[in-house]
Amino acid sequence: MASNQIQPRLGNTGFIIFLALLSAFVPLSTDLYLPALPEMTHFFAVPEIIMNLTLILFFIFYSIATLFWGPLSDRYGRRPILLIGLTIYLIASILCGIANSATQIIIFRVLQACGGGVATTVATAVIKDVFVGRKQETTLAIVQSMVVISPAVAPVVGSLLLTFISWRGIFFAQALLGITVVLGTLIFKETHQPESESMRLLRSFGRLGVLLKDPGFTALLMVFSTMSIISLGFISSSSYIYQNTFHLSSELFSLFFCV
Repeated sequence: MASNQIQPRLGNTGFIIFLALLSAFVPLSTDLYLPALPEMTHFFAVPEIIMNLTLILFFIFYSIATLFWGPLSDRYGRRPILLIGLTIYLIASILCGIANSATQIIIFRVLQACGGGVATTVATAVIKDVFVGRKQETTLAIVQSMVVISPAVAPVVGSLLLTFISWRGIFFAQALLGITVVLGTLIFKETHQPESESMRLLRSFGRLGVLLKDPGFTALLMVFSTMSIISLGFISSSSYIYQNTFHLSSELFSLFFCV
């Protein structure tokens, strides 16, 4: 079935763009402000490890949040859960932009992660709701490509923003992204019939335990988690190494990071 029949207000192209933006949420929430990390560390006068908690805790709470948003969207529908999560992300982005201490921005980043986790989870679920077979595979490939492209592009965009605005403006840019996707969600037509009252929410969470008992799934989970730890180590230290140690500008750092 064509997606423009399912999403009459978004249309086929708009629907794909909407899903791509949802998939790009996490990379844009991390890599966009990487060029500003040394400046933020200096601004708040804290050690690098403290400021890196804005990245580390973001990934931890984002990972936890994705486990909860999925069952919730199964129980109550994709659209309402998207609106709740994205609104949390939007508010948290604004709070990050006006934070007055490192502690505040760490807390607001955790809140941002909790809200942003809904985007990746529901985007994948919506694709499975709407498409089947080869069309599902093609759409997943298109949307998931944003996960690969966004981390490379985001620091370049962030460094360009820093030439016109301060690090606070980058979080306001994230808030603008949040507003855009919230507006998209408002015109998004529900793709999943909420489960009946007889289907208890705890039963949905219980499915996670069934997955963890599967040796193949658990092994893959450990492998990909280990790979993510290595990637996070590079992400959290790269801006300091290139800008503080090698004295590169934020623009040059973003280009090195991109390639």
